[in-house]
Amino acid sequence: MITLIFRLIPHLSLVLCMGFHSRVVSQNLPFSASGKAVDDSLRREVARSIDRGNQWLLEHQDASGFWVSADQLSTTANALMALQRDPEEHHAGIKMPVIEEGYRYLNSCIQKNGGIYTDHSRRLIDTSSAMLALLMKPHASQEETIKNARDFIMRELGVMAGQSEGDTKMADTLGLDSGGISQLLSMMHGLEALCFTQALYGQSHDAFLESGRESILHFLGQYQYPVSVSRNTQFADFESMRGGFMARLPALPAPSTPSKIDKEWTLPAGSYGFAGLLSYLYMDVELSDPRVEGTQDWLIGNYTLKQNPGLGQRELFFYYLCMAKAWSAFKLTDLPDGPSSGKDWRHMLALRLMDLQQADGSWVNARDSGHALLAFEIIYSGL
Repeated sequence: MITLIFRLIPHLSLVLCMGFHSRVVSQNLPFSASGKAVDDSLRREVARSIDRGNQWLLEHQDASGFWVSADQLSTTANALMALQRDPEEHHAGIKMPVIEEGYRYLNSCIQKNGGIYTDHSRRLIDTSSAMLALLMKPHASQEETIKNARDFIMRELGVMAGQSEGDTKMADTLGLDSGGISQLLSMMHGLEALCFTQALYGQSHDAFLESGRESILHFLGQYQYPVSVSRNTQFADFESMRGGFMARLPALPAPSTPSKIDKEWTLPAGSYGFAGLLSYLYMDVELSDPRVEGTQDWLIGNYTLKQNPGLGQRELFFYYLCMAKAWSAFKLTDLPDGPSSGKDWRHMLALRLMDLQQADGSWVNARDSGHALLAFEIIYSGL
């Protein structure tokens, strides 16, 4: 199967691994150029912001090699990817020792089961992020690590989608595992990592996504508000939620009270909507599929950069990053509907990220710097 990643955008330049040419992998990724005329002025401003942000990363690595938290490997993985995707390479002469220390730390967190994590509750997100960072390091010794991590991710996703039994227990009634991490986000990260590494191992490793397709799509569907009345009439009155994705699985209301939302429900949120949209992308769901169209409609209808719709300031920069990934992948340039109709979301997001960047090059929460820089670097390639 040729995945949607390659079928949808066959001619776009490499972005996730910008500037990286490995003997192990050479593939186009879906977060890339817009096809519009280059905006040199804004591109220069974005490059300066990236330069300042990467300088902050170079100055704030822990002596052990991680960034911000020893237990959240995705933060370190994001920092490593951001440093290596610097489009103008202003730090080329000084960043390699920092990058090497970061990779040493990631490798010190490899588990016997193939996962790359220290906090069990973050095992899937951290392994997936670490694997993508390792994909940017062209070294033969990492091939086995990536293969083992990929096998670990497939096992974990199989457990989550109910395809197999494992040694992990998921809180199915809440959609969260023991660490409070949404299973939807874990699923998206896992699917992303599998899609970006499948070319390493040939078509035989696509069998997992083929055999588990229906189970995974059913899993995703549990988090999405119905896009049609016929699917579940209990939701018929919830027009503002139609197509959106929630963080956790709700306890369904009694049929006698279909118009009231139980307090235990989680409303649709922007970051989860983009996570769902990306998951459909990685699962090769057609763009015309009602689930994909419904998700896009909800995201565009609830578009704002002032907050993460449904969550306020929580997960704000993750929301920005997922927006940059998804809408670049879908080749969306100008927003088609709503108050921002006709406006270029890249320009708006770039200006918003610049406005939120602090004088020292970081963002309010240190963990957000990696998300912000990765979003900037995706935007840069589309200007």
